[in-house]
Amino acid sequence: MTILKPQKWEEELLLKQCIKQFNNPITLHSGDTSTWMFDAGKILENPVLSANINRWLTSILNDDIFLFGVEFFGAVLLSSLSRPFGIIRKDGSVYRSPFEDRLPIWAEYLSIGIFDDVVTTGNSILSAETIISKKYNKKVDSYWCILNRGNINGINSYISQETLHEFLERNKLPLAIKGG
Repeated sequence: MTILKPQKWEEELLLKQCIKQFNNPITLHSGDTSTWMFDAGKILENPVLSANINRWLTSILNDDIFLFGVEFFGAVLLSSLSRPFGIIRKDGSVYRSPFEDRLPIWAEYLSIGIFDDVVTTGNSILSAETIISKKYNKKVDSYWCILNRGNINGINSYISQETLHEFLERNKLPLAIKGG
């Protein structure tokens, strides 16, 4: 499988458009606090960002993988592609879809991947992996996201850690997050 590697300008554009800075720390969904957050919704407002992410997602999805998107933006970004995918909700359920009770017969022979917009602690991906294992008796083979904020090993990310660190340093933003 050949995965498209975004060019540096594509990564920079995404970070410039999607990172919001705050004077006071905010609490992230993970419960950690930070003075910055990544707003994946900005991708949908910018045609260039949308096209770049769509091209990257298309390069991930050759014929041998079935992806589950983690609610909310993981699933929203996958919806731009012309192929079926599953949705894992934050509450641990599988979103009502044709795949709620079982995978389609053709997907039984595919590798399984999980896609989330931002990974900070990895808890959402681990939760989705547990659901897929229990509900479908399938092993997850790959993990994908737009931004691996927590620098967690084994997760394929659109934004490289090098570009993220350079961007944060230039903008005087802390890499570290604090427990909530």
